[in-house]
Amino acid sequence: MLRIYVRDRLGTGVPGVEIEISWAKGQERIFTGFKPDIDPGYADFRLTPNETYRVRLVGVNTSPPDPEIRIEPDKICPALPKDVDPSWQIVFQQGITR
Repeated sequence: MLRIYVRDRLGTGVPGVEIEISWAKGQERIFTGFKPDIDPGYADFRLTPNETYRVRLVGVNTSPPDPEIRIEPDKICPALPKDVDPSWQIVFQQGITR
């Protein structure tokens, strides 16, 4: 599972942000805000093991380059029970520019 949080510069979750997740054979767009009980700026996406994903906020220039994620359960969490999926968390937070 990929858990994504989008926050403003004060750390408040931002709903309605479009996120593009792409991989070798496709892409999908999701939005924050559909699970306000978790956080207004939260979105999640089910990952397939041994696939590399790139994550970006649509319409937002981010620096450094877009994060890439690859889940290799046997390398990341070798002691994790087979019925439990590992997860990643990414936080995009607006910075202050001068």
